Amino acid sequence: MITRVRLASPVLVAALTVGWFGVCMGIDFVWNRHLWEATARGAGAPADTPLSLRINHLCCSGCFAEVREALKKVSWLADESIGVRERLLSQEQAEGAVRALDYSGWVDVTVPDLTRVDFVEIDRVLRAEGMVASEMQLRFPKTQHIRFVAQVRHLCCGMCVDAAQRIKEISRAQQLGRLRWLDSVTASHQRKEVVFHARYEESIDVAELLGALDAIGLPAFALRVTFEDAVPAPAGQS
Repeated sequence: MITRVRLASPVLVAALTVGWFGVCMGIDFVWNRHLWEATARGAGAPADTPLSLRINHLCCSGCFAEVREALKKVSWLADESIGVRERLLSQEQAEGAVRALDYSGWVDVTVPDLTRVDFVEIDRVLRAEGMVASEMQLRFPKTQHIRFVAQVRHLCCGMCVDAAQRIKEISRAQQLGRLRWLDSVTASHQRKEVVFHARYEESIDVAELLGALDAIGLPAFALRVTFEDAVPAPAGQS
């Protein structure tokens, strides 16, 4: 019969914790070295890059070539700078590379005039090449008030308008922590148009909005951004 149980001392528990942490980090460094290198290089977008796309599969230079080819088909992107944020493996290197936990990567796009951007067109040309952007990060001065204008074919009645105006609730975006930047929505079934007014932010993931429109059954066939005159951000939204 066991009459006395001796527990590990705090020092021993701490030593075991540190030891196993080191072992796990060592294994991860060996088998996922490319992820460590990417972290060391930094994942932040260049300050002068207004649009960044998180491509779900971007494991090598061959993937990036297809993304670049797709985006170059868009007339307003043909002459713009399209670059990959992190160094990629060549196709030859990727043939013999070990498995990765995350194959996604960022592509940064320089667009001087963001009002020319149609986010639906970006999504369409990427999917035509077998690629998809899970995030479309749009950056702009925090002092600018912006809105997104979506053209929607199916917007036939007042109930459709109600669905559009309650997009955060019906798409469950609110519960999922999405569209936090969205301030208000106005819709017109006569113009087949939904306008999304944004709060004063510095970065917005436009892919969240495209996904929410799909979720409520009102997919956009065009989605563009417009900028109002630069004004100081209201109190409480700085």
